[in-house]
Amino acid sequence: MNAARPVWRGTPVDGTYLLYVDESGVPDRHPSQTTHFALAGLAIPAVLWADYHDQIESLKATYGIAGEEIHVAWLLPRYAEQARVPNFAALSRSRRAPAVAAERARTLRAIEMDGRKSADLRTFYRKTAAYVHLSWEERQALALALVSLVSGWPQVTLFGDVINKQLLTRAADEEAFEQVVSRFQTFLARQSGVGVVAYDLNESQVARMTAGMADFQRKGGLWRKMDRIIGHPFFVGSHTSSLIQVADVVAYAIRRYVEHGEGALFDPLFPAFDRIGERLVGLRHYRGGTKCGCNICAQPR
Repeated sequence: MNAARPVWRGTPVDGTYLLYVDESGVPDRHPSQTTHFALAGLAIPAVLWADYHDQIESLKATYGIAGEEIHVAWLLPRYAEQARVPNFAALSRSRRAPAVAAERARTLRAIEMDGRKSADLRTFYRKTAAYVHLSWEERQALALALVSLVSGWPQVTLFGDVINKQLLTRAADEEAFEQVVSRFQTFLARQSGVGVVAYDLNESQVARMTAGMADFQRKGGLWRKMDRIIGHPFFVGSHTSSLIQVADVVAYAIRRYVEHGEGALFDPLFPAFDRIGERLVGLRHYRGGTKCGCNICAQPR
């Protein structure tokens, strides 16, 4: 049974929606990579973007990361260096960061002759540097607070596609993109609105996704012509957009739910995916015809 969502009884001033899109996992089918690729879209009335941005930044500020990018795959792992800091949890946040930095410096010095391992660790340290003043429990709480914030917006509609890559013949990212924007198109038609797609900036995807959208608009997508989506996607660095960062959290939540059965982040978001009555129309789990007992596949279509 899906939790009831707040009912939004307003109407966007100009009927324009923004769809913020990000991915989780990699489209590569290599077995060393994730088994699934997920793409998520977060649609909001354009007139509300500044308000929602401010709410996200206000939440981030309470955790001491205002202005920093949230990338949930770097936020949630345990950081081994924190466990090596005496009484880490008892330290103030201002004292935690330099203590962890010192531990990380010692670790790098110990492995400096191992170039590959050192490079990988430096990348991990760089990507997680903004969060080291937060304990693992605080970082978990931040992620949960983000999904609670988003799921509480009655004006938000979520879209997503999660793909078992081994069962798909075409590129997973292209398949997922067509699925998400097609579902956004049908939503816009129901709202008599128009929309703009904002995609997380990835230089390797800009040309393909732009060309793909142009093709959809010229020939049509899965079910109909993309006549309610304005122009081509615009690409924005996730470090500059709090709403792209939230789309990253949604995509991560979808993938981790399907791959590992983790519902802590996914379950609060699930009611916000687009529905027509009881039918779930905004989220698909592609499994190539194989049986699946997940909650996505169990929903009426």
